[in-house]
Amino acid sequence: MKLLTTLFAVASTLLLFVACSSEKPPAETPPAPAPAADAPAPATPDPLFGTWILNLSKSTYSPADLAPKSGKTVFEPVPGGVKVVTDGANAQGLATHSEYTATFDGPDIPTKGTVNGKPNPEADSAAWKKIDDHTYEITLKQKGETRTVNRIVIAADGKSRTSTVTGKGPKGQAINNTFVMDKQ
Repeated sequence: MKLLTTLFAVASTLLLFVACSSEKPPAETPPAPAPAADAPAPATPDPLFGTWILNLSKSTYSPADLAPKSGKTVFEPVPGGVKVVTDGANAQGLATHSEYTATFDGPDIPTKGTVNGKPNPEADSAAWKKIDDHTYEITLKQKGETRTVNRIVIAADGKSRTSTVTGKGPKGQAINNTFVMDKQ
């Protein structure tokens, strides 16, 4: 009987301890819901967007005396298009800047470009076309007249892009430039 009383006392103490314990057993984490079968796949980032730096050693300019000293372009996504900000130094070493937002396959947009703080005499508007995920075409105009067409092709790895620019220079001379930019 004494053994039974001792066992009963131990069992009662254990039950009391468990009942008064502040620790609760860990709750089971429910499994994450499976994505719906018709849910769209996550979008892959457009390789155009980001910061690009001119690689002068891989670029060619014709006429050569129009080759810039430096260039940086930042492309940011906006609904249906792109915000463009460019900065650099032209062939004469003068600071260049341009900033605008364009819609893909949209109208001509004012470029707000400057050279040495004054309005850019070579282009005052741009129109963008998206050919595919790696190819774009920009038509630059001055007072409604097409000056140059820039075809951008982004490498499959997204780390560089090549732009082929054809058209007329500031003095009416033929331009045929190929410049390479590296993504930062």
